[in-house]
Amino acid sequence: MVVLFDLDGTIIDSYLGISSGLKETFKKYGVKDADSLDYNQFIGPPLRDSLKAVFDSDEEIIEAIEDFRKYYDEKGQYELVAYKNIEDVFIEIKDHKLLVATSKPQKRARDILDRLGYSKYFHYIAGAVDGEHNKELIIRDALSQIDCDEDEEIYMVGDRFSDIVGAKGAGVKSVGVLYGYGKRDELEHYGADYIVDTVLDLKDFFKNK
Repeated sequence: MVVLFDLDGTIIDSYLGISSGLKETFKKYGVKDADSLDYNQFIGPPLRDSLKAVFDSDEEIIEAIEDFRKYYDEKGQYELVAYKNIEDVFIEIKDHKLLVATSKPQKRARDILDRLGYSKYFHYIAGAVDGEHNKELIIRDALSQIDCDEDEEIYMVGDRFSDIVGAKGAGVKSVGVLYGYGKRDELEHYGADYIVDTVLDLKDFFKNK
């Protein structure tokens, strides 16, 4: 069995760091109601796509992302916590092939997992490289780093529509989690193969596989 994990909203709760960075960036650019926005909508999918709901031009989006990353590199990446019991999931399935497939820049994802002490559980940590944030391609990159049997079951675990769409594009099964930033109707709409409510439910899901 092969299991790929998303990072934000699946392994870590990064809301504080991301929302604080975006709020500061939005205020700089005069975005209306920056204090009252629902920042969950910006976590998970590639930021360049999410920010189209806020900015009118690609130039503004690129500049805003650069400002956000300055904040995130200095402060935001440290304003996060691992979800309670998520390490128990890794331990439960440690004899299988575990991977990370995240839209976060690859180096930043690896640094975060190193700090948490989780890198040891994963055969490979795949993330955005050279601006490539397409989740399907990131999943395919992760899978290309290991040997898979033709009949081996492969699951992508994530909390947002981009994880489900990416999994379908890569031809693997998807497990949507509701403890992250996505909602059930979002995961159902995009066709998640399975949906679990909590981290412990995720552990039980794989325990029974």
